[in-house]
Amino acid sequence: MTTDLRPVTGIVGLGTVGEAFLRLAHQAGRRIVAVDTDPDALVRVGNRRKALTTDAAESVVFTHEVTELTDAGLVIEAVPDDLAVSRPAPEARWSRYPPR
Repeated sequence: MTTDLRPVTGIVGLGTVGEAFLRLAHQAGRRIVAVDTDPDALVRVGNRRKALTTDAAESVVFTHEVTELTDAGLVIEAVPDDLAVSRPAPEARWSRYPPR
C-alpha cells in the first residue's frame, strides 16, 4: 500500500465560497478536508462532488470535526466573521503545529 503524499488543504465552511475553494483545490490535485457544522451542507456538497468526479471519495474527507485539520498545510476559512465559528479551526491546527 502506498501513502498519498499530495498536500492537504482544509476548507472550513461549505457554503457557496467554501464549495468553490473545494473545487479549485481538487482541480489542483490536493487532498481536502472539508469541515462544516451543518450536516446538510456536508451531504449536499458531498453529493455534488460525487456527481462531478469519480475520485472525489478518495481525495475529499467531509467532516464536522475541526480536529481533522491537523494534517492540513493550508486551511481556508470560508465562514462568516463570527469568532465562535472561525476560532476552533486555527486552534485545532495549533495543537499539532504551535505558532512561533
